[in-house]
Amino acid sequence: LDVPAAALAGVDLYVVDTGIAASPDLTVAETITFGTPAADAHGLHVAGSAAADDDSDGVVGMAPGVRLVSVAVLDARGRAT
Repeated sequence: LDVPAAALAGVDLYVVDTGIAASPDLTVAETITFGTPAADAHGLHVAGSAAADDDSDGVVGMAPGVRLVSVAVLDARGRAT
């Protein structure tokens, strides 16, 4: 996927999962939490695959730099909370 960065400006990507842990490679604009979601790294992994910054450290997401909205709804077993 080769999308110019300008095309991603102003794009919000909602990640509905266990929540997104803090990472310097991600821009989390908002966090919405329902119930008691898991404190694991699955949501972070999903968010990184989608939107990790294009820098010299680690992986690059499919849409680097988009603003993320973390919607935490799943527990550690993948069940809705």
